[in-house]
Amino acid sequence: MSDKVVNGQEYWDERFQQDWVQNQGRRQSEFFAIVACTLFPEWLVHDVTSRNATFCDWGCAMGDGTQLMKLRLGLQRVTGLDFSETAIRQAKEDYADIEFSTEDLLADQASRRFDIIFSSNTLEHFADPWTVANKLASLSDSYFAFLVPFQEPPEQRHEEHLYSFDWHNIRRSLGNGFTLVSVSTIDASQLPDPQWGGKQMLAVYARPEVLLRIGDEIAQSGGDLLGQYGRQHDDMEKLRTELTFTIKQRNELGFQLEAAKDAHDKAEKEHEKKALAAQQRIESYQREVDDQKQRLEMQAAQVDALQRESKALQDVWQRESLALQEALHVCQEALQQSKDEIAALRSEIQAVYASRSWRATAPLRAISRRIKN
Repeated sequence: MSDKVVNGQEYWDERFQQDWVQNQGRRQSEFFAIVACTLFPEWLVHDVTSRNATFCDWGCAMGDGTQLMKLRLGLQRVTGLDFSETAIRQAKEDYADIEFSTEDLLADQASRRFDIIFSSNTLEHFADPWTVANKLASLSDSYFAFLVPFQEPPEQRHEEHLYSFDWHNIRRSLGNGFTLVSVSTIDASQLPDPQWGGKQMLAVYARPEVLLRIGDEIAQSGGDLLGQYGRQHDDMEKLRTELTFTIKQRNELGFQLEAAKDAHDKAEKEHEKKALAAQQRIESYQREVDDQKQRLEMQAAQVDALQRESKALQDVWQRESLALQEALHVCQEALQQSKDEIAALRSEIQAVYASRSWRATAPLRAISRRIKN
């Protein structure tokens, strides 16, 4: 049934066709009918039976609970309605003395009316049961009553249940002037052969004219549990709301305090981390300054040594330069003297060449060269 919308008509047709009987669905309908008969106020049963009122069991399934209530309450004019054709077909076969139909009271054009419309364990299948309740009540001339699981924890709800009834969400009134006149609860798990493991609640709403007719009898019965304990419940709910708000505030303050503490711890750790990093940077800068100071001192010493060496070289250069200049001057004088001597020698040689004796001895010099060769 995974491809069927839960609580839809196809879903329930399939349930009634396949596993309703196997899963004790018929026995459960009878069980809920017993619970309803147990919780119905005596004044309500008396008023319905004495006036031979028309009774509608809306969502009757296969009619097992309808038949049981008809017999136990002494009802005469009973109708069972369900949108499943499979369920209604079986109900007609099993209980021929009851009218069963698939007529849809929730349809916009629905107009059939009953003196009392009752629904057993159906409204919890709707996410907005009060809209359904108002529609059904609008077709009732006297009473609207429903039996539902009570105080079913939302986190533990049956997969088919979409709403949990509790004291705080029971409507005090419905449309068309319907007023809540009786609320009764019972722990169904304590009954013989229980078919439900939790509480059940029966709520009865009546039209204003019914209250005028049998209001005293209703008041004398003391059956309005919500009327008896509603104010106390409202006070408890108010206190619970205030307590919840206080707890929420406390939790929020606790969260804020914890967040502030975490932020403070984080900021402090971040501050310590930054301080440590800053200290490390300062120490690193100090080491770097010390290193640069040492390098500067070494460079200053090297500069001093280079300056002294440069001065010494300058002194040496000056001395050598002076010596070189003196030597150059001496050389220039010697060169000039040599030039003068050479000039004098050239003059003498020219004089010799020009003399008669040099010319007269020329043959002898030639013979002498031949002999040497």
